[in-house]
Amino acid sequence: MVIEIRGGVLVGVYTNRKNLSVAVVDWDDAPCGFPVSCEQPVRMADIPIETRQVISSLDANIIDRPIVT
Repeated sequence: MVIEIRGGVLVGVYTNRKNLSVAVVDWDDAPCGFPVSCEQPVRMADIPIETRQVISSLDANIIDRPIVT
């Protein structure tokens, strides 16, 4: 699973597993209402290229297709 955050904002949750829900608790949203939401992850194949390039530097086998630059 890859969780992508930019500027403190959750922009993507990526996984190859099906039927997986991710609970996101954002205490910054608590004053405006309930601070939790349930997100459905996006397929690993849909990771943006710049994120894919950074992940490849980990030498971890977590991406389902090669990086095209």
